[in-house]
Amino acid sequence: EAYAVAKELMKTWPHTQLPGFDFPIEWSNIYCAREETWYNDLVIEAFTTTLSAKYGKNKTIFLPQLQLPDTNEGNRVPEATRAALEMATEDYIFLPINLNSSHWACIVVDNVKGALMCYDSVDKRTHLKLLQAIANEIISTTLTGFAQTTMHSPTQKDSDSCGLFVCLFFWKRLWKEGGSDYTHMGLRLRRWEVLHAIIEFSKGQGA
Repeated sequence: EAYAVAKELMKTWPHTQLPGFDFPIEWSNIYCAREETWYNDLVIEAFTTTLSAKYGKNKTIFLPQLQLPDTNEGNRVPEATRAALEMATEDYIFLPINLNSSHWACIVVDNVKGALMCYDSVDKRTHLKLLQAIANEIISTTLTGFAQTTMHSPTQKDSDSCGLFVCLFFWKRLWKEGGSDYTHMGLRLRRWEVLHAIIEFSKGQGA
């Protein structure tokens, strides 16, 4: 499978559009799904789209990018996001967030258990503190009565897999039997699985 995906990447014009997504995405945008590269927002959105199509239980809403230190306390979640969260009927709402234009973290809203999970793959205190503040803002303004929890694992050992770890964290909510091999080889395989899922979804939609 990895060979077939790599071959397709090499033969396809970089600016060819990938059909099937409700946002513009080109083949060049998914090159970052390869090893030792940082995921862009399009790859994360494309992968969560495939999860929604497969499991039908999730929705993805990107939180605004933030720079640390951030002092905009109590006003980090846009009204449109609050309204979308309030109206959401899916079991899980995935909220990726880009910190300092260089790191992905996330919050997951679990509508079944009534909880918000904060996750940062480097388990950095300043990141988690910000995520917790955002989660508490959502609870106080929109999802009254929900609990807030913090997840401290799994953690990344390199400098470029934060987006992959966010995607895998989302995937694990939907597929409990998902792999837990976070070794170098295991993560390499997962990168190809993410890339393969995006390409196969696009093929199916474009057929």
